[in-house]
Amino acid sequence: FVEAMHRAFTQDREPTELDLGEVLAGSVPLAGTMSEAIDRLRHWSQGRARQATDPEVALSPGRRKLDLG
Repeated sequence: FVEAMHRAFTQDREPTELDLGEVLAGSVPLAGTMSEAIDRLRHWSQGRARQATDPEVALSPGRRKLDLG
């Protein structure tokens, strides 16, 4: 958002959705730019950190289990 504000400021106007879209289109996710660091952290955490979710309770991606009772 800050970059979109800077772009608009240099043109003496308010930032627009187009400014935000252009900034987002040019950004690279951390999973891509920091993939090696993320992999090292995952490797390091094996046996050193506790998982946030019990593997037996975790569901497959894109599915939810609802308790309606």
